Amino acid sequence: MGGPAATTITDSVTCPLGEVALSGGWELTVPDVNDYAKVFIQSSKPASSGMVGSLTGDQWQVVLSVTASLGGGDTVTLKAVALCSN
Repeated sequence: MGGPAATTITDSVTCPLGEVALSGGWELTVPDVNDYAKVFIQSSKPASSGMVGSLTGDQWQVVLSVTASLGGGDTVTLKAVALCSN
């Protein structure tokens, strides 16, 4: 996912039913090294899906900000990752 300046990208990963996210992080792909200065992670934290039967904190959520237009129509890819346990 990516986009023009002043874009916020959010990605979440949900743990299996009955498990919570103990820790997490992200995988970020920026195709052009010159674009790294235009993106930053705002937050990386536990969240809740709200699904019936799920536990509080069953997700890991990552929020990325794009502060300026990426060159050449490039896009960044953000993927949240989590360590889940029951």
